[in-house]
Amino acid sequence: MDTIEDLPALLDLVASHTGPVGRYTPAPSGNMSDALLLVESEAGRFFVKGMRNSPGGRLDSLDRELTVNSHLDGIAPRLVATLRDATWAVGVFDYIDGAPADLKTPDGARCLARLIDRVSDLRLPVELDWPETRWDRFCETPELLRGRTICHGDPHGNNVIIERASGRAYLVDWAWPTLAAGFIDAALLANQLICAEHSPQEAEAIVSDIRGWRNADPKAVDAFLVANVRMMEERYARTEAPWIKAVLDGWREWLGYRMP
Repeated sequence: MDTIEDLPALLDLVASHTGPVGRYTPAPSGNMSDALLLVESEAGRFFVKGMRNSPGGRLDSLDRELTVNSHLDGIAPRLVATLRDATWAVGVFDYIDGAPADLKTPDGARCLARLIDRVSDLRLPVELDWPETRWDRFCETPELLRGRTICHGDPHGNNVIIERASGRAYLVDWAWPTLAAGFIDAALLANQLICAEHSPQEAEAIVSDIRGWRNADPKAVDAFLVANVRMMEERYARTEAPWIKAVLDGWREWLGYRMP
C-alpha cells in the first residue's frame, strides 16, 4: 500500500463522501485495480476500488463495474458513491463482513451456482451494448457464444463473499461484465469446480440448476471448451504460470470427458 502514489489524494477524495477516514487497510485480494482499500470513517466501513483517471483499459473496466451495479438487483454489494478528480476515479461500495466460498465443498459450489442462476434473470438496458468477444479468435463459431445474458466472466470462490451475520452471498469484482450466451458463466464455474477437484460429471451436475446451462446447445458448450483450451495454451506458452497450467488442465480434463 505504501507503493501507491497519490494515496493521500485518494483518501481525501473518499473522505469527501464518507467523512474523515480513520483507518484504511489493503483489501485481502485483487490485483487488477490501482487501489483496493477497506476504509473506516465517520459514515461507517466501505470497500473502495480506485483507478487512475486516465483513458485506457483499467479505467474502462471500473466504469463498466460502476455502470452495471445498479442493474444487479443486490447480487453485488451496493455502490454508494462514484467519485472522480483529476487523479483518481473511485467506486465506494458497501463493506460486506464475510468470507469467500470454498468451491471444494458442495455448499460453496452450489452457493456460486445459485448466484449465477440469479444473474441469468437480469437484463441490461439496450443502450449498454457489451458483446462478449474474448474467445472469438480461439473459436471457429463465435456466433454460438453470443447472447443477451449478463456475463460476470470470472466466477470463482474468491469472487463470492458470504456475509457472516446473515449468510447472504454476494458476487463481487464485476470488472468486465459483458453480454453473452446464457451458459458462459456456468461453464466457467464448472471449470473452476474441476480445478477444485470435482470430477467433470460432478461439475456438470452442480451447474445443471443454472437455467442458462440447461438451455445450452451442446455444440456451443463444446466449442467454448475448445476455445478455452486454445486460449490457455497460448497464455501458458507465454508465462508458464502454475495457476494458468491448473486452469488449462481443468479445461483439458473436461473436454476429454465430453469429447473422448
